[in-house]
Amino acid sequence: MVMAVLGFIQPADVDMDKLRSIVSVKLMMDRRRTPSSWKHNQQKKEPSNAMSGTLIMYGIMGLFVGVSVMLIPSLVVSMILVHSYLIFMLIMTMITDFSTVLLENTDAQIITPKPVSGRTIFMSRAAHIFIYMSQLLTAIMIFPVIFAAIHYGIAVLFTLLLTILLSTLFSVFLTYILYGLVLQWSSEQKVKDIISYFQIFMTIFFAVGYQVIPRMVNLNDLNFNISLHWYSYLLPPVWMALFIEAIYELRFDQVHIIMIACAVLIPITISWLMVKFLAPYFSTRINSMQDASSATASLKQEILNPKKSFPEKMAAVFCISNTEKAGFLQTWRITARDKTFKMQFYPGLAYIPIFIFI
Repeated sequence: MVMAVLGFIQPADVDMDKLRSIVSVKLMMDRRRTPSSWKHNQQKKEPSNAMSGTLIMYGIMGLFVGVSVMLIPSLVVSMILVHSYLIFMLIMTMITDFSTVLLENTDAQIITPKPVSGRTIFMSRAAHIFIYMSQLLTAIMIFPVIFAAIHYGIAVLFTLLLTILLSTLFSVFLTYILYGLVLQWSSEQKVKDIISYFQIFMTIFFAVGYQVIPRMVNLNDLNFNISLHWYSYLLPPVWMALFIEAIYELRFDQVHIIMIACAVLIPITISWLMVKFLAPYFSTRINSMQDASSATASLKQEILNPKKSFPEKMAAVFCISNTEKAGFLQTWRITARDKTFKMQFYPGLAYIPIFIFI
């Protein structure tokens, strides 16, 4: 659909044949890329379409959220839950599984030397992100949208579709802000390390939430009423929920008008700021980063400061022969740099205190 729209519009200086080829390759890579939340320590064969499995998993999670729309008697509370889930899942997925796309500078290294215009590369990147987000949104929100339409009617359905779009714009903006702040004071390698640790944290978070939160919730004592406070005007899920309530109950008092204005104007404004300022800065910052420069700086630092590192000091304490020291240092450095090892081992360590607590 995106390619059909672009073909109809025919943006200036964009080669549509090359654009289709680039986007097709990107989508093929998406299907073959294993999500960071999956563990493939025993899987030897590369998955043929890991993207489908991820979307199915998100769809199942969305099914539970959709059922809650039917069970929660308050429209505002259920819509706050739906939009909080949407924003959280979008930001988490873009930081973890989609970080390889947002931080990828392969386009500049491989495609730029070819006879491809810069605008074609930019439009291919934008189309790829749009298609990815569309697939993700469909998987996350298909069941909440269906259940909301069944329970509340057609007016809530169309309003919910609009608020989903506005929440997506807000989520993308927050993700760009987060990446921009990290890139401002860090190198690309440090950004990847931060993302790796965030992925580990999210794995631990879901393990804790799955085991602990159901034990803490007492359904008999739940109160589905909500009171607005001053900080409610700072929360996007509250904006969206009251927007939907205003349409559903035809209530357009001062509070609902303010919430509708926040829900519509703020995402549109920050999206314009993102396209105008953040996206160009982000692309420039990514393209200017080179791993070689950071490696050279690290090498110079080691030459200028030939002090023993912490692993070397540990090896001197626990190892006797040089062979043992070499093996110790090699294992230490591999486990410190291997992202797959961290993703499989660190959450396993975190599970120990979690299950002791349970």
